[in-house]
Amino acid sequence: MNNRQSIILITNRNKEISAHLSATYFVEYEIETDQCDALNENFINAVTSGDIILVEGVSTKVVDTIVEVWSQRSKRGRLIFCIDEYKTGYKKNYISRGISEILIHKKVEDIVNYIRMTSEKPKGSYGNIVLLDSDIIQNSIIDQIVSVFHFNIIRAATIDELIDLVHRENVEMALMNIGSKNINIQEFIRKTYTDTVFKGIPFIPYKANLDDVFIHEILSGLHRLSKVVLSAEELYSFLVSTLFRKVFLTPLYRLKTVTAATGTPQFARESLRQLYHSIGYDLFTMDHICGEEHCKQYRGYVRELEYAMNVIDGFQWLLLEKREDPTCELDV
Repeated sequence: MNNRQSIILITNRNKEISAHLSATYFVEYEIETDQCDALNENFINAVTSGDIILVEGVSTKVVDTIVEVWSQRSKRGRLIFCIDEYKTGYKKNYISRGISEILIHKKVEDIVNYIRMTSEKPKGSYGNIVLLDSDIIQNSIIDQIVSVFHFNIIRAATIDELIDLVHRENVEMALMNIGSKNINIQEFIRKTYTDTVFKGIPFIPYKANLDDVFIHEILSGLHRLSKVVLSAEELYSFLVSTLFRKVFLTPLYRLKTVTAATGTPQFARESLRQLYHSIGYDLFTMDHICGEEHCKQYRGYVRELEYAMNVIDGFQWLLLEKREDPTCELDV
């Protein structure tokens, strides 16, 4: 039995991509894009069976079919789209279909590297994020963003469960779709506004469409718990930007810290000739920074940096083009 992840290739670069991936993955189906319009049984089976479905160069009709079939699976694989050109006008369409990973104008090597990096099991986690959202599509997008940056999603089905999880688990952040089914905002405020544990974590309420956020929802007490109410698109952008900063800047800072006592700024700024005169005799007695243990640390931090730089490729499209104040800012 093959325990490797299965990957479905629906692209006109099957042979080239398959050659790179077959050593690591079980390439289950390879379907040329010009065969997709037929929507034959093999095509449907491919979309419903793979751990990873890589799609490139298909028509809008086929995209709809892939997403429809994919979304009906009880346990969905990752759906990755590769496109040559991204138009911001299509963003809502992609999001409404539950697509979270899009690689834009990437070479085969970049695509393969992205799949490998994002398929690695993390050695650790940066913490837990609690989520209450009855919308399946939003759930899927948030889950993929959070997990790729090595945070764990813990789902809550009710307000009481959300509050309980915050108390029982080591939670870094709580997210709640205030448009979720069976959510009573007044009841939620009543149960949390004096809860010091809940108020001690970042709480971010959001709603798919802020145009229908009634004023009483904003004034009902959310301002006691949160600084903002975000739209779904604002939430995705916030999560991508913030979690990337955490995953990227943490190893960068640690790398800087382990070399801080070795004259790093001076060596970076000055030429060898200048260093000889500015440091003087101490240049001959400085501690080594290239021993085995040092380099082992550096390699670990560099791998973390490389991971962050690779995985962000699939989620940059979710960033809002211009960082502006949130649509709904609460006066805390």
